[in-house]
Formats: sequence, structure tokens, C-alpha cells
Amino acid sequence: MNIQDFYTGHAFDAYEFFGAHTYFGGTHFAVWAPSAQHIAVETEIGTFDLHRTQSAVWECDAPGVQAGMVYQYWVRGANGQSVAHCDPYGTAMTLRPDGRSIVSDAPKSFPMTNGCRNAQNALISR
Repeated sequence: MNIQDFYTGHAFDAYEFFGAHTYFGGTHFAVWAPSAQHIAVETEIGTFDLHRTQSAVWECDAPGVQAGMVYQYWVRGANGQSVAHCDPYGTAMTLRPDGRSIVSDAPKSFPMTNGCRNAQNALISR
């Protein structure tokens, strides 16, 4: 994903970059949080600190975190208070009122229909 395209609203593949993505032996987490002072992801096997890797992008690898495990982000904002958040790019969630996300290894992309492709092209050409 081109981060500049994300900032300008022209990235249609942000879901491939942000969220929880499993790999052999763990899960990679990435979230966009421009005002955050610190972010951690709380999982069933422990808490992992995310590190700012680009302007407003926070990431970490969490060894041992597998599909089916629940997680939530803890975000410390500019005011110094920490708040729990589900993953805005999560592909599975627990039922309310729990509000946590579930690591999923479901396919992250879907075939686009011609109607979707035409709408995307119209937005890009603006």
C-alpha cells in the first residue's frame, strides 16, 4: 500500500496492510493512529507494544498469536489516558458488549465486480 495514497483517500487496499495478519508462528498487527502517544495490543497470551514505523502507523509482530485468539488495542492519547479499542480493520469481532477483535486467517481480498471496479476507477480519476 502506498501510504500517501492512504492519506489522500486513494488507497483501496488498506485492509491488506492494517489490522491483524497471521504468518507462520504469529500475527503482525498494524494500526493507523495519528494522535497516539503509545499503543499496545492485548492478546490471550500477553501484551505486545506497537512501535511507530511511519507517520501515524504503528506495528508489531506477536509471536504465538494465532487465528481464533481475541485481542484489543490499548491506545494512550495525547491527554495521557489509555482507552481500549477494537481493530477498525478487524475481520472478526466478539459479540457485544465484549468489543474485542478476533484474529482471523480468512481471505483478506475478494474479487471485484465490474460495478465496484467502475466506481473505484471513477474515484481515482477525480
